[in-house]
Amino acid sequence: MRLSPFWIAKYSNYVAHGKTIHEVMRDAQHKFYMNTTLNKRIDDFISTHKLDEKYLNEDFYLWYTRLIGSCEFGRKEFMRLNNIKLEDSMTTKEFLSLTRDSYNGYIIQIVEQKYEELKNEN
Repeated sequence: MRLSPFWIAKYSNYVAHGKTIHEVMRDAQHKFYMNTTLNKRIDDFISTHKLDEKYLNEDFYLWYTRLIGSCEFGRKEFMRLNNIKLEDSMTTKEFLSLTRDSYNGYIIQIVEQKYEELKNEN
């Protein structure tokens, strides 16, 4: 048996291990978010993303998984078909517009409704 060095990360009560610290943090957070309510995931997304501000597509890639629960193959194919690169960026509004009619798009539409409600409150 061969042992290889690896990283371990804990996020809340969820643990992951892997080859890189980035990978294990992402996986531990994914485990956490997949065990929270949809409302909690949406609220966390909104609290970390201003509607007209740009963020790396890699961030949206991770959040799409947290919100929707899509598989990696589907996300990669969507990016390929729409010529989206992880290292590029877009606004939250662009991200929502691009994904609202995709797999489980009704969740993205709920996110958009919550942004609209927040705007109307202010």
